[in-house]
Amino acid sequence: MKSTKVSVKQELSIEKAAEYLSQLSDSLKERKIVVAQGEEFVTLNPPDTVHVKVSAKTKEHKQEFSMELVWAPGDSEEQPVLRIGSEEPHAQETPAAAPEDPLESEL
Repeated sequence: MKSTKVSVKQELSIEKAAEYLSQLSDSLKERKIVVAQGEEFVTLNPPDTVHVKVSAKTKEHKQEFSMELVWAPGDSEEQPVLRIGSEEPHAQETPAAAPEDPLESEL
């Protein structure tokens, strides 16, 4: 795959920044993000799940919020459900016969 990049750093009104975030949200839902500047563009195809990193901090004269979304081809594979407890699973146990774990539904 050819490596492409579009990178911009600029000052925007809060309304324009919110508009960009809204466009990003709509594009994520469509599973296709196109970032374009002039004739240059990058097309991204996020899978059903992405890694998200959110950071918010304040300093004396500055506040900062950042969000990073990362994925790689193959990330769309469904991950097994995580279970934490003291009981080992039984080899013949079926999902319908398994005791309900309250933590499992919260994860």
